Amino acid sequence: GTMQGGYNIHPLIDALDDAKLAPIAAKALSHTLLMFDNFYDVEEKAKAGNAYAKQVMQSWADAEWFLSRPQLADKITVTVFKVTGETNTDDLSPAPDAWSRPDIPLHALAMLKNAREGIDPDQPGAVGPIKQIEALQQKGFPLAYVGDVVGTGSSRKSATNSVLW
Repeated sequence: GTMQGGYNIHPLIDALDDAKLAPIAAKALSHTLLMFDNFYDVEEKAKAGNAYAKQVMQSWADAEWFLSRPQLADKITVTVFKVTGETNTDDLSPAPDAWSRPDIPLHALAMLKNAREGIDPDQPGAVGPIKQIEALQQKGFPLAYVGDVVGTGSSRKSATNSVLW
């Protein structure tokens, strides 16, 4: 897999100035989405004449990060993992349960650690419904997280990483 942002951004932008690393950095940045204000660093290099930064800017303009993905099938069969009630960041990526923000597997263990209708944590208050999720995976289809209300909270990327993990 690839990161869509995070700790890799600054070194990749710096590598655009290194003749040996620039082609690799440009390729990685072309498919990196969560640039935020770092976008302006790449833009500045492009305006200053850096050919690799220009290549990255053009790639973003052409939406290569999206268009290079495989086309979706006409029909996708999934197994639904239904979560009742409101799901917020603390449900998916509880900060007290992982000392390190980038420790996605540790955050994922605590995802949905508190019992609710239809959710049976392995260790209530500590470890989420790992066995329940594994049982659903045994059906052989990708899982689709379906909640009544999903997305409140300030750290959606961290929470999404937990779900994907």
